[in-house]
Formats: sequence, structure tokens, C-alpha cells
Amino acid sequence: MTRRLFVVAFCGACLLAAFVAASVALVYARQSVDRGIRDLDSAQAFLAPSIVKRSPTTSLLRAQSDVRAAQVQFSGAHTRIELLRPVLEHLSWVPHFGQDLAAAPSLSGTAVHLADGLEPLLAGLRPLAQEVEARSSTRQNIMTRLTARIRLSAPSFQTACNQFEGAKSERAQVPKSLSGPASRAVRRLDARLPNLLKLCRGLLLAPRILGDPTPASYLVAYQDSQELRASGGFLGSAGVVRVRNGLVTQAFQGAEAPHENVSIPAPEPMVYYNYEFAWLFRDSNWAADFPTTAALERYFLSLDFHEHVNNVIDLTPDGAAAFLRGTGPLYLPEYGRWVNAGNVGTLADYYAHWTKTPGPYQLANPEVQRKQFILIVSSHILHRLDRLSAVQIVNLAESLGTSISRRGVQFQFRDPQLEAFAQSLGASGEVSPDRNDYLYLVDSNIAYNHVSPYVHIGLSYQATVRRDRWLDVHLKIHMKDGPVPPRVLTQYKSYGPGAGLLGKNTDYADFVRIFAPAGAQLVDQAGWTQPWTPGTVYRKTMFCGYVIVPYLQSRTIDLHYIVPPNVFTKTNGTSYRLLIQRQPGSHLDWIRVGVRDAAGGPVRSWNVPHPQTDSRFSAPVRALPFSPIPLAQTALRPAVKPGSLIEPHAFLARPKP
Repeated sequence: MTRRLFVVAFCGACLLAAFVAASVALVYARQSVDRGIRDLDSAQAFLAPSIVKRSPTTSLLRAQSDVRAAQVQFSGAHTRIELLRPVLEHLSWVPHFGQDLAAAPSLSGTAVHLADGLEPLLAGLRPLAQEVEARSSTRQNIMTRLTARIRLSAPSFQTACNQFEGAKSERAQVPKSLSGPASRAVRRLDARLPNLLKLCRGLLLAPRILGDPTPASYLVAYQDSQELRASGGFLGSAGVVRVRNGLVTQAFQGAEAPHENVSIPAPEPMVYYNYEFAWLFRDSNWAADFPTTAALERYFLSLDFHEHVNNVIDLTPDGAAAFLRGTGPLYLPEYGRWVNAGNVGTLADYYAHWTKTPGPYQLANPEVQRKQFILIVSSHILHRLDRLSAVQIVNLAESLGTSISRRGVQFQFRDPQLEAFAQSLGASGEVSPDRNDYLYLVDSNIAYNHVSPYVHIGLSYQATVRRDRWLDVHLKIHMKDGPVPPRVLTQYKSYGPGAGLLGKNTDYADFVRIFAPAGAQLVDQAGWTQPWTPGTVYRKTMFCGYVIVPYLQSRTIDLHYIVPPNVFTKTNGTSYRLLIQRQPGSHLDWIRVGVRDAAGGPVRSWNVPHPQTDSRFSAPVRALPFSPIPLAQTALRPAVKPGSLIEPHAFLARPKP
């Protein structure tokens, strides 16, 4: 009996000693992680744009020193924790802090990979910073030099990406239910990791974007949001930009080709209401999904202008202004004036539509002659890109990032890796594949006038979550036309609805497309001038119709539809989530959202004035059983080729010989 008690006591003492040792090891590990995070915070401070602008190389060196200190701290913590991994992984049952103990190995592994990726990333960036600082010592343009340097630093960037991917894998193993301190540490790591992955991937892909080793070609489409269309505005002019080893050239052209192919019928709304006899390049940005629109733009560019490109960039006026916000004001000797982000849109409009002297050049193509201001400004911007300073590079990156979030700049690449990168930046402009509740309002001003900025549009979205988890949705789209400044009505060549046969040039005509979750079923609708048959595209249900809003009057489109409970699959029925996607170039005045759970709980409501980005809403709901319905698995987007249906009521016919 005594021997048995001794054995029990001895084992208990060993367990106690092991527990004490483990606790001490975890305390030291926790302290090391905290110190490492502080080192990363210090490194981040040195990488702040205001610091990088002043001295890129110095800021990178100081940040690299702090990252190395963080590596030491994280590595030490991870070594201690790894010894205890077999025990810690089985302690999630311990009350209060068991999840923290179980998460410790994965959390420390995430931190190690993060720091081990930052070090080669900063090492690879240093030669680029040195090139920018030395730009005045050589006459070679900065983009060519940076392209060469990025290619040489590719091994460092690849190592960084591999480490960040490792951090992402470790992070996926961290439990969700953590205590306050552990949860805060995870959030701080989460805030860095996605952006670091985008940065290193972007650096690896940058040479390809800049035409190294294979030349790259881009259609750059300049859109006028005063006449709103699906991808941001009427396609008024375009340029074919070719890039080879960082050297950029542009062949500018208007939207009207000298000899256009008129054998393909336009989308049906354009045919029925505007009597358009053909689908032409200037109307090619019809599709609501930008990858589809980009493919159409490439197709009609080839058909009408006999130009072939791999990639497409569409710009709204905000996107064009983003470049000038980054590079700074430009002096135009051709006009004897300065142009900046605030006035470039107004001046482009003035010289293209108002003045009898659009510019100093006498050009053979009347369309290019009238829009030569855009040609001249874009040429100066491309010239400025060859001589950017560190300040301008940082400003340009920030400005483009803001414009991308507003969908002022959209990219589409034929290369799948480049397209995936554009998607990660939110710059690809696709109809979102989001599987929660969804709304995308797409307005197309087909009145041949420039009144879109003066049409006041608001959305009211009221959803009731029924007990069977179907959604009962009431959507109201409120529209009011005007008032419009008199100069707009007198200076532009405007016609009005139906090319002037269905209304005055002051009236607003809109072909409206409303994208809802797949399987949505229309119950009732009102307010249309003429409703059109719903359809399915992009794995969404599309409701649509034509509406004329007379000048200084209002119209309200009212839709009542139901949405199947499939939208709760992703959250297992515990949360309602709604994405309202923003159309590029749109001028929404407000969004009002209300959500009510029929099974109980308060009504949640939101009011978003003048939304500039996509809007997301979330509300908890009571977890009840629900039965998703089977939905047909269609292609994510249609194939853009002759003989294919692009969207309901838009068919790309085969061109006649």
C-alpha cells in the first residue's frame, strides 16, 4: 500500500513538475511573441508611406532590422512551443484557456512564417528603392530599370511568397474560439498577411505586366460616366497601349472606326428602343460582368479596328483622375494650362463637347481630332510614368488602390495568373460569385444624353427571413430626373429616349438590370415603362426592364421576389449576409436595408448615403432547419464568341461576310 501511494505521489509530482515546466515555457513563449509583434509594429512604422517617400532605402533597412529581431523572438517562442505540441493539441477541453493552449503551436508557426517571409521581401525591395533614388544619374527610363531589378529580385520574392503561404496554412489551423489577448494577436497577424501575399505575388507578376520577357498589349478604354453604361460609362475613346521591357507606347483612337462592321445586331434593348442597326465597338461594354465586357471589347476592337490585344483596362473619370492624384499635376504646353485630378474630367468634357477648338493638332480622323485632349493628357501621363520619384510611386499606388475599391479602374488579363491577381485586388470587376444574399443594380442610360450625374437614384431593400429560411424581398428603386444645368442641355448633342421619338432630350431612359441570387423567383413587379422577361446568367437571376423618367419627375420600380434558402448554406443558417455590389461610375444617392427574422429577434436596419464601394451587411438569425433547393450548374460566365448568348436579350451573332 505504501509503495502504491509512493508511486501515485511520484507520478503526481512528475505531472505537476511537467505542468509547471510547460507553464513556464508558455509564459516565456508568450512574452517572446509579444516582443516579436512589437518589433513588427516598429517595422511597419518605418514602412509608412510618409517615411518611405522621404528615404526608401533607409526605411527598408530599418524595417529589415526590426523584422530580423522579430524573427529571433518568434523562432525562440516556436521552439519552446513545438516541444509541447503533443500535449497542447489535446488540451482544448480545459475551461477558459484550453483553446489558447491548443492554438499556440499553429499561432507561433504563423508568426515564424510571416517574419521569415518579410525578411526576403524587404531584401528584394531594397535594389528597387536604390534604383528609384538613383533615377537622376541615368537617362534610362525608370520603368525599364525597375522591370530589370524586379526580375533579378524574383528569387527573394518567391521565397517570401512561399513563407506567406506557409503562414496562411498554419493560420487555417488556429481555432476560432480564442480568449481576448490571443484573439487580438490573431487579428493583428490577419491584418498583415493578405496584403503581404498580394504584394509578393504582384512583384512576381510585375515583369509580365510590364512586357518582360514577352511584350504586353492593352486596350485602355476611356468611359464617360455622364452617359452611364454597365462598366462605367459610354465608351468615348480608347488607346492601344503596348509595353516592352517597361517601355510604353500608345496608339490613340476614338470610339468610331472609319469602316465599322455593321453585320452584328446590337443587344435587343438598343435595337427596340434606339433603333441601333448594329453592335459596334463604342457599345461593346454592354455586359454587367467586366471579364465578359472586356472580351466583347477585344472582339469588337478586332472586328472594327483590326487591332488585337491580350488585356483590357477600363477607366471611369475617377480612374483617370487617380493617375493624376498619384503623379501630381501636369503642365500641358499644347493648351498652356495645368491639369490635375480635380479638373481633368471637366476639361476632357469641355474640349470634346463644348469648344470649337479642341486642341492644337489637325488630325485626319474627326473623332480623334475632337477628343485629342484625352490623347495629349494620356501621352503626358505615360511620359511621366517613366520618371517617377519615390513619392510619386507611393502616391500612385495609394491613389490607384482607392480608385480600384470604387471600381474606377478595372483590369482583365488573358493570362490566368494575372487575372487571379486582379481578382485578389478587387480590380477584375466580375459579377461577384458570392453565395450569400446578393444585389447588383446595373443602370444603362440609353437616352443619348449626359444627364446621369443629375438623376437621383436610391435603393430600398427589405428582406424578411421566413421560418423555412426562404427570403421574402421587397426592392424599391427610386429615380428622379433633374434638375439639369441648362448648359448641359444646350451644349451636348442629345436626343432623349428612343433617339428622341419616346421623349425629350431632358428625359432619362434606363435599361435596368437587377442581379439577385440564383433561383430567385419574381412574385410581382410595378413601375416599369416596359418589363422584360427575367433570365439566368453568371449563376444569378437577372430581372430587367425599361423605364423612362420624364424631366423633373420621379418613378419607382417595385419588385417583390423570393430567394431560396441556399443563401444560408455558407453560414449554416446562423447568420444573414447581404452584398450590394456597386456599379462602376454610378451615382447612387442612398441605400437603405432592413432585415427581419420571422422566427424572432429585432429588425436590423442600415442607411448608407452616397456609397462609393461595395456594401456588406450582416445580422444574426435564429438557427432553424432549412432545405436548399437544387440549382442548375451553369457556366460562371458565357463564352464570348460568335453564335453565343452573352446575357438575356444580348446575342453575339456571327458577322456576315
